Amino acid sequence: MASTSRWLGLATAAALALVVLHVLEAGWPALGWWAFVLLSLTLGFGHGALDGVLLVAQFKPLGKAIWVGGGYLLCVLVAALVLSQSTGLALLALLLMSLWHFGQAHNQSMLHRIGVGGASVMWPVLLASQTLGALLAPVLGDSFGWVWPVWRGLAWLWLAVAVVSLLKTLLAQQPLAVAAEVASVGLLYLVLSPLLAFALFFGLYHCGLHIRQVHEAVRRNTPSTGYNKWQLMALLVTLVATAALMAVLWTYLAQPAWRDTTLNTQVLQWIIVALAAVTLPHLVLISASARWLQPES
Repeated sequence: MASTSRWLGLATAAALALVVLHVLEAGWPALGWWAFVLLSLTLGFGHGALDGVLLVAQFKPLGKAIWVGGGYLLCVLVAALVLSQSTGLALLALLLMSLWHFGQAHNQSMLHRIGVGGASVMWPVLLASQTLGALLAPVLGDSFGWVWPVWRGLAWLWLAVAVVSLLKTLLAQQPLAVAAEVASVGLLYLVLSPLLAFALFFGLYHCGLHIRQVHEAVRRNTPSTGYNKWQLMALLVTLVATAALMAVLWTYLAQPAWRDTTLNTQVLQWIIVALAAVTLPHLVLISASARWLQPES
């Protein structure tokens, strides 16, 4: 009974929050843009900076962690250089990596992993097609013509996988937690703009859970000391390096073609390329760290 009341209270609070956000966005359409930018630049890149802690905690001795960290940085630099040539290519790469990465918690089932992982990046093109298309057309420029149909095709394939995942769950009489998560993300896109819905999922839900997971893993694996000085130093260095790379990327992207786009569009292009560049080594490291991050059963 207590558990039911708790979940009912959480559902009621979430519903009220959605209503409030919907009203706020109706009066201030730029809310979604601001939420996406601010959450990406804070919690988004902040949760990625925790990779420095993961490297120092798992790779011994420290010299090995530094070498692996160097490979991580090189991967980011190469990815940023390649993906900065086309925002459309960067967005498509980010979509595919997100589909895999966001379903990390369900890696025991490929169907569940794809179903959950694709919800935040595939629902918008199905549920908010017109709004999303109008937003992305100036961001993608000429590449919009091929990225958009590819994205829509991937979205329909994802939906088919999600339906099969649901049917499998029903036939096996398993809990509907996965279906509930997919449906909840879809509800975000029905009520809010695509940018605000993704900002809430990525910034608050995904990044928030990851930050808590890393914190708990550090306490669990080093109960006597918690974060040591090398882990804290790695976190600081990673934060500074991330900020520096973001500044360099902004300068590199500031080409004459940008003069024909608004500042809002330029910022979105910048964040898309940056997120895509850091996601590849990030998801590889998180997959390799699955056992270290996994709570004891």
